[in-house]
Amino acid sequence: QQAKKKRALQDKLDKLEILTLAFSPKGIMEDMLAGALSRLLTEANQLMNQISGGRYTLDMFAEPCPESNRSNGFHIYLGDQTKNTKNNINMASSSEQFRVGIVLQAVLSELAGLRFMLIDGVDILDQPNRGFFFYFLDSMAPRFDQILVFCTIGQHYPQNPGLENMDFWVIENGDAKKL
Repeated sequence: QQAKKKRALQDKLDKLEILTLAFSPKGIMEDMLAGALSRLLTEANQLMNQISGGRYTLDMFAEPCPESNRSNGFHIYLGDQTKNTKNNINMASSSEQFRVGIVLQAVLSELAGLRFMLIDGVDILDQPNRGFFFYFLDSMAPRFDQILVFCTIGQHYPQNPGLENMDFWVIENGDAKKL
């Protein structure tokens, strides 16, 4: 009788241990997050390659981060292929952070099934990088029903580089006019 109770308790303990491991941060959730992150990273790098002309790559880690002793967080690294470097996104320039933000927004919008994007702050990019940005917009247009881009630089509006399927508007004093 006692041996039977002991075996029953051991079976319960074994099942609880399996469940504990499966639902712990190192179990099923970690596998699911790793799978989702892998897909996100693949899509993001395809777009990052496109928007940067092949210069930049992204790398993302959910804890544990191999290069960090910090215990919590989500880390994004930007690789510069021309310099053969990889740095935390917090160390990137404003225009590099902007590109990463656009890419992640596009990928997350698509993964969530959204058919629109809002992008603000294109004025952060210098003219050569605007070229990459407009090329990116043109290539992304078929994937979205609507992409709205906002720029707050006053009189120096980004000019349409000849994209036939895009309209450029400016809002001045509450009035919208097509450029």
